[in-house]
Amino acid sequence: MGLFNKKEKEPKLPKYRTSKINTRVLNYQTYYFSKKELILYVALLFIAGGIVGLIFYANLFMDDDRPTLATYISNVVIFGLFGGLAIKYFLPMRKKSLFEKQRSELSLQFREFLSSLSTSFSSGENVSTAFTNAYTDLTAQYGEHSFISTELFVIVNGMNNNVTLNELLDDFAERSGIDDIVNFVNVFKTCY
Repeated sequence: MGLFNKKEKEPKLPKYRTSKINTRVLNYQTYYFSKKELILYVALLFIAGGIVGLIFYANLFMDDDRPTLATYISNVVIFGLFGGLAIKYFLPMRKKSLFEKQRSELSLQFREFLSSLSTSFSSGENVSTAFTNAYTDLTAQYGEHSFISTELFVIVNGMNNNVTLNELLDDFAERSGIDDIVNFVNVFKTCY
């Protein structure tokens, strides 16, 4: 471990993984910008950073209150420099914010799933029907493309295609990385 050893990078996690029923599902342990998001955030941060730089450092090298060629060049350099710095420092912060938002949405939707599952079990439904009812309820509540609806779609279709519920739940818990989901899966597998 020398003084000049480079810091080893962690392997990059994929945005999507293949589920037990061979569909593409989201990996919740990472967040990647879509192309539109990336272009939007880079443009906004570059412009905002450039404007802030110009507010504080514009119009250097003025000669008798008249701009010179050096003034225009320094304004462009300041705009570009501060725009680049804004991208470098604020883009990772925005990515982290969106990652945490994604995980909190999944946690909230998962709590609603538990409530729906509990209602089905208390009315005497079996496990397969309870998961199907939860899928129907949560799709109506959150929409077909919500995190929990997508996961329940995979679970319900997996059970219909003879994939064990334990495998499906383990896959969901592993991809989510959320303690509540991991704990529920462990308890559910033990009881089931």
